[in-house]
Amino acid sequence: MIFSAPPLLGGREYLYFFLLTFFLLLFSLAAEYYHYAKLTQFDDAVIEVTVLKHYSKAKEGKTYDVLQLLSGDGVRFYITSEPVLKNLVGYRVTTWLYTAHIKYYDYLKGFAAKGRIVSVERRKVKRYGIGDALKKRHDSIEAGELYGALFLALPLEHALQERFSYLGVSHLLAISGFHLGVLSLILFTLLRWPYQLLQQCCFPYRHRNRDLFITVAIVLGSYLLFLGDVASLLRAYMMLAVGYLLHDRGMKIVSMQTLFITLILLLSFWPRLFFSVGLWLSVSGVYFIFLYLRYFDELPKYLSLVIVPLWVYLMMTPIALTVFGNYS
Repeated sequence: MIFSAPPLLGGREYLYFFLLTFFLLLFSLAAEYYHYAKLTQFDDAVIEVTVLKHYSKAKEGKTYDVLQLLSGDGVRFYITSEPVLKNLVGYRVTTWLYTAHIKYYDYLKGFAAKGRIVSVERRKVKRYGIGDALKKRHDSIEAGELYGALFLALPLEHALQERFSYLGVSHLLAISGFHLGVLSLILFTLLRWPYQLLQQCCFPYRHRNRDLFITVAIVLGSYLLFLGDVASLLRAYMMLAVGYLLHDRGMKIVSMQTLFITLILLLSFWPRLFFSVGLWLSVSGVYFIFLYLRYFDELPKYLSLVIVPLWVYLMMTPIALTVFGNYS
């Protein structure tokens, strides 16, 4: 069976691992607190941010705009403003914030603050500019938005996102571990034969798979940096790195311990991810797949192709209902 190998970590290794990750977590929290103290040292602050979402809402007969913003430190937060004529999604803006009420916990979790837009840069940031170019190549604006979500992790327009949520297919549009796996396979396949020819004539002593993995990891890491902090993709990338390190040392990959190590490392480096719904949904999906393999690995593979999606669907339904309130 796939889970029959001995554990990855023994008692002493677990102790060392927890000590290491504990100190990493303390360092990460200290770094986050430094940025928090810098933001809240006065009652207000003027900072540059990127607009992630911009939509209108109505309440008690009044209409106002809601903007989700991303700071240079990776903090996501919301402000409301008077309606503006231009949709600001993808633009770098300078915003004034009232910060006196923001607590450290809120800073990590994400918060709503009083604020207003002071100035707007003339051009969108690069990723959103590419997304606009994709939209222009399609007759349907909605089709262009779908490609932007699939390749660039761009948020869908608010009304379109709600429609996909009620249809129950939002997960198909979110860049996740499946996308990373497909990209890894494509890159590995494209690079394998050229590298093999180069290795035979120049450096036959090199470890082919190790060099290919490092190359693929660098390319995918650059892609991840370009997209920003996409929690599900970050989880998949970390799991890919942990999995290869274990495989390179002759250890089992598909195990609960691999998922556990990945999760602890992610939270140690990026404690703000503890509040990410996307991360926990991603981890839950992988957990239920591993749970299936733990108990039903001996079933015929063709049956697993049918059973695994149904199994994950049933296991994730209570979580999706709790988080989103609807599920299709």
